Amino acid sequence: MYKLQFINTYSQEVLRETTYASNVEINHMLMGFEKASEIDEPTLIFCNNRKTWKAEYLFHKVITEGNGTTYKVFFIVSLSEVQAKIRD
Repeated sequence: MYKLQFINTYSQEVLRETTYASNVEINHMLMGFEKASEIDEPTLIFCNNRKTWKAEYLFHKVITEGNGTTYKVFFIVSLSEVQAKIRD
């Protein structure tokens, strides 16, 4: 099991937590975040409360415990002026 957490760097709040069966999708996201950071382009992320955040990727940590691996991705965030409508 692979867990992905989006973390607000300043408050340490977990904005979003999602579980994946494989780490392939997580690695693709991390590459995208890193590439956006290299060109100084903010990313839009969504929290568990369905809010849209403008996010600047800083770094990530990978923590392995037992059979699970957690990817903690740290962002500087601000609430986006435009809020996406998220459906189930």
